[in-house]
Amino acid sequence: MIFFTMDSFFRFIFLCQLLVIILLNSFCTEPEIVNININAGPFKDHYITLGYYHGIKTYFKDSIYINNTGYADYRTTLHDGLYFIVLPDSSVHEIMISEASEYSVQVMQERLKSSIIISGSISAEAYNNYLHEAEKIYTEIDSLKKAVIEKTVKGSEKSRIFKEVKILESNVDKLKNRYALKYKGTLAGNYLQSQISVAVPGFEEYHDSESYDSIKWFLSLNYYKENYLKNIIWEDERLIYTPVIDQKTNMYLNRIVRQNTIEITQAIDNILSNIKNQEMKKYVLKLLTDKYYSDKHTPLSEYAYIYLIKNYYFTGYAPWISNDEMEFLNQEYNKVKPTILHEKAPDFKIFESLSNKSQLDSINAHYTVIIFWDFNCSFCRKVIEQLKKLSVKYQYLDIAYVTVYTGNETDKWKQYAKSTFPRNWFNTYQTSDQRIADWYNISLTPTLFLLNNKKAIQDKNLTVTELDSIFLKELQKTDFN
Repeated sequence: MIFFTMDSFFRFIFLCQLLVIILLNSFCTEPEIVNININAGPFKDHYITLGYYHGIKTYFKDSIYINNTGYADYRTTLHDGLYFIVLPDSSVHEIMISEASEYSVQVMQERLKSSIIISGSISAEAYNNYLHEAEKIYTEIDSLKKAVIEKTVKGSEKSRIFKEVKILESNVDKLKNRYALKYKGTLAGNYLQSQISVAVPGFEEYHDSESYDSIKWFLSLNYYKENYLKNIIWEDERLIYTPVIDQKTNMYLNRIVRQNTIEITQAIDNILSNIKNQEMKKYVLKLLTDKYYSDKHTPLSEYAYIYLIKNYYFTGYAPWISNDEMEFLNQEYNKVKPTILHEKAPDFKIFESLSNKSQLDSINAHYTVIIFWDFNCSFCRKVIEQLKKLSVKYQYLDIAYVTVYTGNETDKWKQYAKSTFPRNWFNTYQTSDQRIADWYNISLTPTLFLLNNKKAIQDKNLTVTELDSIFLKELQKTDFN
């Protein structure tokens, strides 16, 4: 235990206040040597595990041996951030390491339930206290929800419980607000501040309107979307070592904004324009790039991926990128860009059709469906049969069908095309000077593209069911009278 004289106590308070001021202006994520003294009496002669966050991902750092007297002195290098301890009873406990190099951890167990108290820094203690307070509220919430799930309550009682749960959840937000304000500038304060939900106003000025509910719903939705990122402390790069940046960013991009090219690219700009800290810029740009690269088989993610390359990597936003990385991005851009959404589809020759149309661009249709297929693909044949039925179902719509054979057995293709494809379809295959699959960046068959009347790519990588849905909506808009 540390004892203070009155003089040293005020000096300590002054240094803590000075530390908060420094934290507001400069955050350091360089790992530093940290000593953690652990008292884990209930788990003598056992190992405990220390893990850490890097974004939403978790990693194990070390196994720490608790000796036969229940103690361990652990020394290592750690970033400021959020960590977790896994005890031998499989319970997991978060701790915060920040603003100090010496920590004490006390592990307790009562009625087979383990808990942890950590001391050593403002953030470590503040976050630990917050967790203990929040746990009491979450225990109440879980108890109420359990009653509903197990159907021990019905009717008005269930309604009362839902209201009570909502109040308790708002109490968690109030608790976060209180700690964020009290420990503003510390990692604990910034982490909790960044989690706080947006408070949506009631728009009472429209209360007398006959359409108040509709107006409120519309305005609330837009207010929530426009202010969703407001509470994130982007300048604190230590948040990279917590899950909050990943969680908020993914929620914003996946659930808050509409899933179309305009809103997604605006959302990307909104995120990146908020960030001034260089380390946070690096982290978030990589987070977004990885997100859309890993999911680039979906047209919207592919579009966002190319948008990031063009508007952020090619513009000098990321000067830390190496020449090799930039070369890879150049290759990706040149390969993927020609067939992203809204781009004009690459033209190619048509080798077999009843009309005199010899190029894709010469086909006049409101929609053009292109299917890439191969003989060695049994699923291709199934999809072709589904497309044939679809073409009959929507024969009154102005739709052209183009098949592209990706193999090299042209004699076999000619026989198959004549015997299988409807006579009004347009059919072609690849040649040495017409590498259509490469132009369209085809990695597997079957692959379906949908072009609009200007031969721009409206959608891609579709299923026949998705095409059916698109055409049904088009049919419903059509007036045959």
